[in-house]
Amino acid sequence: MKVTRIEWEAGLLRRVLLFQSLRQFASFAFFLLVALAVARALLYVAGSHLGLDSIALPALAGALYPVYLVLPERFFVEAQALPLLAAQLDAELVFLGYRRRRDMPGVVYASRLPRWLSWEENRIRLVDEPGRIKVVAPRLVAKRIQARVDAL
Repeated sequence: MKVTRIEWEAGLLRRVLLFQSLRQFASFAFFLLVALAVARALLYVAGSHLGLDSIALPALAGALYPVYLVLPERFFVEAQALPLLAAQLDAELVFLGYRRRRDMPGVVYASRLPRWLSWEENRIRLVDEPGRIKVVAPRLVAKRIQARVDAL
């Protein structure tokens, strides 16, 4: 079984924009605003004279990192049957916090977190292509999945 190197699934423009959907951006913005409000309230209670502007930029920079980690990457597995690969990866993906979505077409794994805490962009997809299987996964777990497949 041959496993290719990992490459970006999305083009350069999609990676620069970071957000892959309006829902992802909206949930990001909501949680960032809540976090900033809580931080401002804590600063007020602590009697700090730091303004919101002094914490907003570091908070934004830190909050963008998880968005970067769910950008999709892909690699290919040659000479493997899709059902067999899915069965072999199932335990590893469950360990990583995913569950197989049998209500969706194809082989898709989604986060076990509640929908309001999870992005659709965090899904892992196994796509059957002629002579190979394309594995599309968030950057956060793509290398780990590739290493697991390579070890099979």
